Amino acid sequence: RLFEEFWPVLRETDEALESWSKSHSEGARIPRTLGTHQFRIGDIEEDRALISFQQWKLQRVVDTYRSFQAEEKRSVDSFLQTVNGLEALQIDLKQRVRIENNRLVLA
Repeated sequence: RLFEEFWPVLRETDEALESWSKSHSEGARIPRTLGTHQFRIGDIEEDRALISFQQWKLQRVVDTYRSFQAEEKRSVDSFLQTVNGLEALQIDLKQRVRIENNRLVLA
C-alpha cells in the first residue's frame, strides 16, 4: 500500500518543490507546505497538503538505497519487488534539500 497509495504523494511533493525552487535560490527556506494534491486510499479520494519535510525523508531513503553494495542491493531489490517498490526507488529526485538551523532549505 505504501508504494501504491503514498508514493504518488512523494512524487508530487518532489515536483511541487522543483516548481517552487525555480523562483528561489540555494539556501532559501522552504515553506512547510507546497500546495495541495488529490490522493487516494482504497476507494476514498481526498485533498491533502504536500508537506515539504517529506522530501527530506524521501531523500534519505533514496540515498541509503543507492549507497548499498551489490550484494545488499540484490537482497533489498528482491524484497522491493514483492511490495511493488523496486521501480519507485529508481526515482530521480528533481530537487534536493538540507536541514540548516532546524529549517528545511534548498540544497
